[in-house]
Amino acid sequence: MYYKIKNFQYSQFLMKPPTFFMLILSIAFKFSVAQKFKPSIAPYDAIGVLGGYHLKEGNRFIELGISRCATIHAQTAAYSLSSEFGIVENKNIVGVTASAWGNNLFLPFLSLGLASSYYSDFDNKRCLSFKPIIGIGAAAFQLVYEYDFMIIKPNYNFGGNNRIALRINIGLMKLKR
Repeated sequence: MYYKIKNFQYSQFLMKPPTFFMLILSIAFKFSVAQKFKPSIAPYDAIGVLGGYHLKEGNRFIELGISRCATIHAQTAAYSLSSEFGIVENKNIVGVTASAWGNNLFLPFLSLGLASSYYSDFDNKRCLSFKPIIGIGAAAFQLVYEYDFMIIKPNYNFGGNNRIALRINIGLMKLKR
């Protein structure tokens, strides 16, 4: 069956988050560090893929990017550069996000981090936000709450400042220390 790619809208993925996550998980796990190396308590670094699904007071965003993480026992510190895709006021919005976070650093399953995002539709809508991140995280998964502090106020209905995100960070290539 032939599908026209030019008529594809990523809003179809936004309405079906399980489809997006199953696709990301199946591809990433096929090439993941977990498949290539035996589990170990020895420290290691990895470069990987970051996927996320964000719910923001009526708006949805999909996040996809690259990350670098350092793991020692169950503690993880990571940073990433990613893109977020969403639909706001029937316009496609793209965001560039830089984030850093840690899992299990102070308390078991506690995930803390910071992120900064610039959103635009490449026409006239734009905003810049700074986000502290807090939630639960274990292994490759995070379920977090983010609050958007708007540095450049949005000139459109961005949908409030509160957001909940499910993020998955899967290592693809183990690095030497």
